[in-house]
Amino acid sequence: MKVATSEKILNNFVETKVTKEARVNLSKRMIQIIRDDGIKSLWFKILGEIGYRRLILVTLHLDEPTERAKTRLPVEFSMLHETDLDKYLHFRPDQTASEINNRFIAGHLCFVGRYEGSIVYACWAARQVARIDYLSLDLGLAADEIYTYDTFTLPGFRGKNVFPAGIEYTLRYFRKAGFRKYVGCVLPENRPAVHTLSKSGYLRFGMIGYIGLGRSKWKFRRHFKTSSSLI
Repeated sequence: MKVATSEKILNNFVETKVTKEARVNLSKRMIQIIRDDGIKSLWFKILGEIGYRRLILVTLHLDEPTERAKTRLPVEFSMLHETDLDKYLHFRPDQTASEINNRFIAGHLCFVGRYEGSIVYACWAARQVARIDYLSLDLGLAADEIYTYDTFTLPGFRGKNVFPAGIEYTLRYFRKAGFRKYVGCVLPENRPAVHTLSKSGYLRFGMIGYIGLGRSKWKFRRHFKTSSSLI
């Protein structure tokens, strides 16, 4: 499908949905997604808003050592403590103190990367039960499984190997703690994340998601017969 044709379809799609100002901004955003990620990525984003969402389930066995990733900047990784909440919220102003406190109360752990004292990367980890907010459902975990989520790197530090180094730091921590398997989810259209996870040895083992709106949702979780490469 040509970009010009896609732009016309998308403009018609939002014509009656939003105000004029918002329509202009939304149309520009849609067109940018087409040019950067392709029409397939945009359609799945639209489907995600109207009732169809899915994520790839990925896994990595922690008893298999991973290659230590090196960042291109002197980023230091450590566990986040509740006393550093203000620094974290400066890093993630889109989140709230109550939201983060609830994570700590639930026993979740946060691993951060600091550059010159400022947090530039963070990754959360959950045990026993993983809450997948994007799908509004819980994922039960085995006693030896760990689930990481809400991994975020500041835009200015992307492409500098901070993300794979941070994940590797987190996995080493849980490997020493006796955990044997990492479980996670990734959006199929998130190409950078898919590429990084694949390069680090992660495999896809299933798909999880839902179809429908409101209470009329059909949730599905499909496991593949064998794990396979993400790419």
